[in-house]
Amino acid sequence: MDNKLSRTKTLSMLAIVAAATMVFSVLFMFGCTDTIDGDMNANQKPIVYFVNIPPDGQQFSRNPEVYWVGLDNDGQIDYFRYYVISEDDLGGADPLIVVADVDDTLWTYLDVDPLVSDPQTTNTISLKADLNDPVNTYVPQYVFLQACDDNGLMSDIVYRVFNRNDNPPETMIYSIFADTPYVNSVLEGGIITGVRLRWEGTDRKDYDEQGLEAPPFEFEWKLFGPYTDEEAMLIDSSYIKIVFVTEDARIFGLGDTLIRCDTFVVDTSIGGVDTTIFIDSCDTVVFEDTTANTPFFSQERLLDIDSTDFFSSKLVTTSSNGIDPWVMITSDTIYNVYRNEAPDTTVQLNFVFWIRSRDDALVADLTPDFKIFGVINPQFERDVAIIDFTGIINPPYFTVYKAIDTAKAFWYNSLKTWKPDVVFDTVFFDDSYPPSVAFKTGVDYIMAGRYPDGIPLSLLLKHKMLILYSEDIRKSGFVEGPSKMGFPEILMAIDAGINVWATWRAPVDGEIGFTSFYPQVPLDYTRYFGVEDMVFSNWIVYAMGLDVVRQRIEDFIGAYSIDTDQWPNFEIDTSYLHNRLLWSGPASKTGWVDSIGSLPEVNWSSRSYGTEVMYLYKSRFGGASHPVGFIYTFEGSPVAHRLETSIYRTVHFNFTPLVIRSDPAQLIVNNVMEWIYEPWLDEPVSAERYPNAAVKISIPEARQHFLERGVRDRDDDPDR
Repeated sequence: MDNKLSRTKTLSMLAIVAAATMVFSVLFMFGCTDTIDGDMNANQKPIVYFVNIPPDGQQFSRNPEVYWVGLDNDGQIDYFRYYVISEDDLGGADPLIVVADVDDTLWTYLDVDPLVSDPQTTNTISLKADLNDPVNTYVPQYVFLQACDDNGLMSDIVYRVFNRNDNPPETMIYSIFADTPYVNSVLEGGIITGVRLRWEGTDRKDYDEQGLEAPPFEFEWKLFGPYTDEEAMLIDSSYIKIVFVTEDARIFGLGDTLIRCDTFVVDTSIGGVDTTIFIDSCDTVVFEDTTANTPFFSQERLLDIDSTDFFSSKLVTTSSNGIDPWVMITSDTIYNVYRNEAPDTTVQLNFVFWIRSRDDALVADLTPDFKIFGVINPQFERDVAIIDFTGIINPPYFTVYKAIDTAKAFWYNSLKTWKPDVVFDTVFFDDSYPPSVAFKTGVDYIMAGRYPDGIPLSLLLKHKMLILYSEDIRKSGFVEGPSKMGFPEILMAIDAGINVWATWRAPVDGEIGFTSFYPQVPLDYTRYFGVEDMVFSNWIVYAMGLDVVRQRIEDFIGAYSIDTDQWPNFEIDTSYLHNRLLWSGPASKTGWVDSIGSLPEVNWSSRSYGTEVMYLYKSRFGGASHPVGFIYTFEGSPVAHRLETSIYRTVHFNFTPLVIRSDPAQLIVNNVMEWIYEPWLDEPVSAERYPNAAVKISIPEARQHFLERGVRDRDDDPDR
């Protein structure tokens, strides 16, 4: 009974609720009241105001970080915007009246993204400085600020005044070395070509000394040239002047007078009355070229490029795009710098690079940096150059050629037989000094000993190919140590497109003593000539009896060809061996011995990948063990190979053809020259030349290797 009554009451209650719901729905539909669809509250404009950092009227020497707060009671801030105008530009007008007419596009906008935590209530505001007196003059500037809400309603504009001065930046040019000229090319993308420049701006007082990182600088640069050496001297004497730059950015010239005063306070008593007296202490400086730097001023050099057409008529190119001269890049490579003049022969002339920076206040460097440097315009107008390393040490060791004319005559006759119209001259310069023949040199027959500090790259780039040659049995000078090349300009010539035939008996310098039986081969020698390891037999140690029992160990009498269709088998001509080489001393030491008749200090090389063997060692002992021991049994070891990469070709001999019998010697010269000589070479290499080569070297990779090699050489020897 109770359960039935309970269910009845529950059903009654549900019926009442349902009826009430229906009544409420009807009333709602027929609009019993208009409260819900009454007038909406009007949108309220947002509010924006500056906070106390930085305060109004603050002075800055760099762009300030300005803070503010934005509020919108009935919505969200959509963006802030600000506008800056100097007090001078206001002209005394009401700031709010002036800013009301500013075009919307001239404001700087900061969008507020509600999904990002940054409310955009701070920003570094760019202020400008006085360009005529940036340090001593503060420029008052109005910073106007406004907020906009998500319904497009703008806040009232608020403003603060900030004052800005500025310490001018300084500019520095890098990557220019007096001993390494640039190489010009009309085509872009070469390994060593193009005037590669790097620079940077610094702001010592405003940022560096504060431990802060300066904002990016803008740069304006100009390149002028070419100039002869005489014109370069004229620039140095007439267009470069010494100036003195003070810490407050004033410039004084030679003969100018600077009076600098400091005021100090003296408290004293006059007539029993305490008195404060202000006293000025002044120093007078008359600037001379011997005036030393002080903490208040420094001596600088200023190049005058604007007062004469001496520069404007020689303008090569600039950073300007025709509208704006200022760029933000900090490096560039300039090609075709000889566009004003294009000589038919290889020359090295001078160019001037001038550059200045300006900082975020648009204040420019007071003394722009500049460099005068050489640029070679290679024409490869001649065919072959012999680089003769024989006798580079003083005195030369034994078994060199008897006279320079012997070697010159051999190479002249061999090359003329190969190509009768070859451009190859064996005449030495008439003005060679000192007058000793050993130190004379020429255009095509170049004596390396004449150039202990390096062969001029401009001389090398006159030629389409080089032959590196030496009869010296101990060292060539081409390699100075396990990691350094003695004549890096030859590697630069290879990078420029010149192929090389190296034919010598001791390219990697050996030392007297058994420790150098396997002299260490530099990586660059491996890269360019395909030699990973090399033997140095120390012939002179045995012949002279230095450290060991005196005995004669030479045994090279010829070589076996790997491919007789290309390279003939050959033997040494003992008459050439006797008459063309210099043998000195008793026969038991280093003199000529008929019964031996072998060329000394012919060594063998371990090859790198990509090389092709041409010849194997032929010993007078044949396959029998060498009398000194198995380690000296060179029979069948590789003594000549060639290397082909996608960019260059080289041939490497551990012997020279000077004493080979005439017919095979001429065939060797002919076939090597046909494989390595490029008659069309008239522009530095800028793309792959030998696409089927086993060794692939891209132009960017070769360029990076060249740059790293230059840095490495200077790290090893900073005086070069």
